[in-house]
Amino acid sequence: MILEVLNEKPMYGYEIIKRMEEKTVDLYTPSPGSIYPTLQVLEDHNLVKVQMQSGKKQYHITESGQDDLEKQQEKNRSVFLPDIEPERIVNINQIQMEVTTLFRLMTTLTNQTLRHTNSEDTKEILDFIKKTKKDLATLMNKQRQD
Repeated sequence: MILEVLNEKPMYGYEIIKRMEEKTVDLYTPSPGSIYPTLQVLEDHNLVKVQMQSGKKQYHITESGQDDLEKQQEKNRSVFLPDIEPERIVNINQIQMEVTTLFRLMTTLTNQTLRHTNSEDTKEILDFIKKTKKDLATLMNKQRQD
């Protein structure tokens, strides 16, 4: 992903992070803790080079990096999301927000269950979770068939 971004133009580490976020329509934001060590590995393998600009490291893709990127693109095309219609991006973002909220609620429910529920409440919660899992599996199978 980093090589694909740097193939557009040389960038600073923070710019790479922001560009990757843009290219994944805000679905993925890499952390500096993952980007900078990866940049170091890419530099060690001569896939990127560093030039100091105003006291900051600016990363450039090398010829070897471009060759490596071309090989990867022949196999996978882009590692980023394909072009998606804007209304689908909105739907994807809404789904992601709802999943995040659901995950938080499930975590809270689990913690409350451990502390405060009786066996009847626990059974009701487990039945709900099992039904939800079954419904999700049904939706996933339907998506695969479409």
